[in-house]
Amino acid sequence: MNEIGGDPGASPLAGGWHSLLDRADRLTARLQEKLPLPDVLPSSVTLSARGLILAITGLVLLLVLPPIMAQVLRRTRMMQSNFRGDRIPNGFGLVIVLWAGFMLWWSGRLIPVTESAYRPYLLTVLGFGLLGLYDDLRGDQKTRGLLGHLRALFCERKVTTGLIKAAGGGIFALWIGHMLHTGSLLHTLCAAGLIALGANAINLLDVRPGRAGACFLLCGTGLLGAQIAQAASSPAPPLLFVLVPALIVWERDARATVMMGDTGSNLLGATLGLAAAQTFNLTVQGVLLTLLIALHLLTERVSLSRIIESNRCLRFLDRLTGLR
Repeated sequence: MNEIGGDPGASPLAGGWHSLLDRADRLTARLQEKLPLPDVLPSSVTLSARGLILAITGLVLLLVLPPIMAQVLRRTRMMQSNFRGDRIPNGFGLVIVLWAGFMLWWSGRLIPVTESAYRPYLLTVLGFGLLGLYDDLRGDQKTRGLLGHLRALFCERKVTTGLIKAAGGGIFALWIGHMLHTGSLLHTLCAAGLIALGANAINLLDVRPGRAGACFLLCGTGLLGAQIAQAASSPAPPLLFVLVPALIVWERDARATVMMGDTGSNLLGATLGLAAAQTFNLTVQGVLLTLLIALHLLTERVSLSRIIESNRCLRFLDRLTGLR
C-alpha cells in the first residue's frame, strides 16, 4: 500500500520526507492538546513540527552568520572608511541576503503552500542583494546620484557600477512587478517603480551609521502589521524573514562596527517597495511613487544629510538611529 495515512504499520519514510513531517505535525498537535501553550501566547498560535524546524534553523543561523561574515569581510579585505575615517568591514548586508534568502527558500520547502507567496521576496532579496554586492566590490565612491552616473556615461563614455546596478535593478523590478500583476500593465509599472525607487531611496540614507536600517525597520514593521492583518492564516508574512536579519545587522551598523553597504540597503529598499505594492491599493501606491520621485529629484540638488543637519527635529531623530 502506497498511502501511509491509513496504514499504521507503514514505514515512516514510505511517503517521503513530507509524509514524515506530516506525522511529526500530528504528534506535535497531540502534545499541544495535552500541554497547552502558556497564556502569554495568543490563542491562535499553534505549534507544528515544520514551524519548530524553521524557528530552530533561523535561530542557529542568526547566531552563526554575523560573526562568520565579519571575519570573512576582514580576511577578504572588504574594508572601507566610514564618515569618521575608521576602517571597518563593508558589505555586512550579506548577512541579510544569506539569512533571508535561505529562510525564504527553506520555508517554501517545508511548507509548500507558501512557496508562491514567498518567491517574489526570495528573488528580490537575491537579485537586489547581489546587485548591491557588485557595487560594494567594484563601486566608484566618487560618482554619486543617477545624474552623476548618466553624466559619466555620456560625457566620459564610462559605464559605472552604479549605472549597472540601476539598470539591473530596473529590469529586475519590472520582472517582479510582472509576477505580481500579470494582467495589468499599470499595476506592473507602479509596482516596478516602487521596488526600484524604494531600493535607491534606502541607499540614499545609508551614509551614516544605522540611518538606513532604522528607516527600514520603522516602515517595515508597519507593513508587516498590515500583512498580518490581511493574511491572518498565513504561516508567516514574508517580510518577517527580512526584518529579523535586518534588526541584527542594524544593531552592528548603528554602532559603526560594520557597514551594511549597498548589499543591504539595496535589498531592504526593494523589499519595502515590494511589500507596499502588495499591501496598498493603486491610489496609495501612486502617492508613494510620487513621494519617492520627489525625494530623488530633491537629493539630486541637495545632500540629504545636509537637510537633516539643518533641521533640529530631524537631527534629533537621526541621532537616535546610530552613532554620530
